[in-house]
Amino acid sequence: MAQSSPPTYTAVLEQSSVAPPPGKVAAFSLPLSFLDLNWLLGSPVHRLIFTQHPVSRTQFENSIIPHLKTSFSIALQYYPLLAAKLAVPFDYSTPPEIVYGDGDGVSLVFAVSDDNGRFDCLSSNHARNSNEFYPLIPTLPSVRRGMFAVQVTLFPDAGICVGIANHHVVGDGSSIFGFMKAWTALSLLGHKSLSDEYLPFLDRSVIEDPKGLKTLMWNHMKNIPIDEDGHGVPFPDVTGKARATFILTRDDIQKLKTHVISRRSKVVRQPSTFVVTCAYMWTCLLKSQCFAAASVNDDVDDDTVYFLCAADCRARLDTPLPANYFGNCLVPCIARAKAGQLAAEDGLAAAAEAIGEAIQWQLQGEEGVLRGAENWMSFFSTVSFERILSVAGSPRLDYYKLDFGWGKPKKIETTSIDYSGAIYVGCAKDSLDIEVGVSVPGAKMHLLKTLFDQGLQALSI
Repeated sequence: MAQSSPPTYTAVLEQSSVAPPPGKVAAFSLPLSFLDLNWLLGSPVHRLIFTQHPVSRTQFENSIIPHLKTSFSIALQYYPLLAAKLAVPFDYSTPPEIVYGDGDGVSLVFAVSDDNGRFDCLSSNHARNSNEFYPLIPTLPSVRRGMFAVQVTLFPDAGICVGIANHHVVGDGSSIFGFMKAWTALSLLGHKSLSDEYLPFLDRSVIEDPKGLKTLMWNHMKNIPIDEDGHGVPFPDVTGKARATFILTRDDIQKLKTHVISRRSKVVRQPSTFVVTCAYMWTCLLKSQCFAAASVNDDVDDDTVYFLCAADCRARLDTPLPANYFGNCLVPCIARAKAGQLAAEDGLAAAAEAIGEAIQWQLQGEEGVLRGAENWMSFFSTVSFERILSVAGSPRLDYYKLDFGWGKPKKIETTSIDYSGAIYVGCAKDSLDIEVGVSVPGAKMHLLKTLFDQGLQALSI
């Protein structure tokens, strides 16, 4: 669905397709693993990186743009998959493959805003109209024409926003973050090559498929057209939605952990920061009616709701992968609970127990991390989307440490949560606090914020 009347406050200065340096990358084709194929029909990922850097338009055009283009091209030399396309057989007889040919590149757009005062608003935590962010997001091609795009927008004398968009099938969050670390290192240091710490491992054939999951998944997917129109992916309709960032301090997190451990006998050790953060937001969203598409009353108390987080399994496969493996290497951890139980007085502890048990079941069972993988497709095709709360991002991927040479970011926004139904969980800037990004109907935001604040206050009583 096309987006409804986004604001217009940016103008394109330059648009080009940036390729790796000539002669540095040979043509190749690479099959998808079943862990990639699992994301083939998933929504694109959009992320914005706001950095306070008050430069003029002249400085931006004469210095920053040429420098970024050069460092971007060099980074693609090491990460050519981001410049590749997806080749889908005409008859869908076999799964798609990633293909790269000489000259293939990534859409890189440079733009300027006519409203530099908007920078501080967009890079803050308070609630804002979700539509406001979309002029900063690059248009992503169909997977047949490209899987990655970047837009760099100047707010003159205020700051710069780097917007990135990718099809999930090309790589998971760890992979994209690896590229961003490489690009920013090249930009910051001005080098023409990368040290080993930034190099990716690109061989996807190392992922074993003992259960024949790739065939199983493709048989399920191959009757669904893949970008048949060949056009770019349209932005969603986010009319009426608002986005905000909630902060959980170290003290808040410790209080949440203490509350959970004191109320659940099954919790034999202190739950993780990630678990209590997600559990708290799950209950707040449910109580605010921002989740599960229904109010919590006698009619829906017995309805099952789900929480989904994706766990990196690079080190947990039977044949472990390097930490720098570029591709998708995630397994879903699915928690289940009754809506009424989560909305009750002891809902936080119940949510934490459900999430903790789901992660433990998926990652620590004797069957290995692919336990139940043959059922993943049926779960996602039969469970109502409105009943699933998922997580985007990870505190392990600290975007606040990236530096293009302008200083560390002021704010990170994962705008794809507007339509993915997820919350964003990540590190807060310059601290051990956790930030949670949410995108909910604007009319519900005040209630959600009230429940969030009051719930934390009650833990102190």
